[in-house]
Amino acid sequence: MKPSNYRVNKMKQTISKYGMTVLLILYCFLVTACEASQFDKAVFENGRPCGEVKFSCLPESQNPAWKEKLVEANKMSEASINQMTADEAKKMGELRILAFIDEIIVKLEDEFPGFWDGADKQTRRNWVVEAIHKTEELGGVSRGDGITGAFMFAYLGLDFEQNKDYAPFVKYLKEYDMSISGKMVDIVDYIEWVVFGKDINHWGHRISRWSMRDILNYLPNPKRELPEL
Repeated sequence: MKPSNYRVNKMKQTISKYGMTVLLILYCFLVTACEASQFDKAVFENGRPCGEVKFSCLPESQNPAWKEKLVEANKMSEASINQMTADEAKKMGELRILAFIDEIIVKLEDEFPGFWDGADKQTRRNWVVEAIHKTEELGGVSRGDGITGAFMFAYLGLDFEQNKDYAPFVKYLKEYDMSISGKMVDIVDYIEWVVFGKDINHWGHRISRWSMRDILNYLPNPKRELPEL
C-alpha cells in the first residue's frame, strides 16, 4: 500500500492542475468581458443609419413614430410654438424661447457641418426642443446646459438611454456627483477622442487623461492612448 502522504500529494497536484484551469477560464472570461465593453467606432455606429454626426444618422430620424410626431408638430403655427415656449420659459430662463432654439440650430450646423442635411425648419426646431427638454430632465438649468445637451444628443440621439451600448453613459449621467454640464462635456469628449480621433474638444480644450479622469471611472480606457495633460 502506498503511504498516505502519496495520496495527499496526488490530491494537491489534482487541485493545482484544475485550479490553474479554472483560473485560466476565469481570466479568459474577464478579458472577453472587457473587450465586449470596449466603446469604439463599431459600437457607436451600431443601430444607426450611418456613422456621421448628422440628424439623418440618428435613430430617431428613421423612426416612424418620431416622423409622425413631427407631422403633428408641423401643424402648429410659429405663433403657437412661441407661446408654448414662452409659457415654459420660467423654468430655465430663456431656454425655451424660440430665438434660442434657432440659435442652437445654427450652432449645431456650425459645429457639425451638414448636420441638418436637408431637414426642414420645423423638424430642426422640434428636435432641438426635445433635446432641451431631455437636458432639463437630466438636471440642466442654464443656457450653457441647453447648448451642451444639444451637442451630446447630436452624437447619441434623443433616446440613447434605451441603447444598452450606451448604458455606461447613462450611469455616469445619473450617478456621478458633478455638474450635468461637466458630465455632458465629458461624454462628448470621450466620443470625440475614441470614435473620431479628435485631440481638441468643441470648447477649444485639449482632451487628456486628466480632463477625462471622472468619466474613466465609468467607461473603459480608450485604445488610443491619452496624454496625461
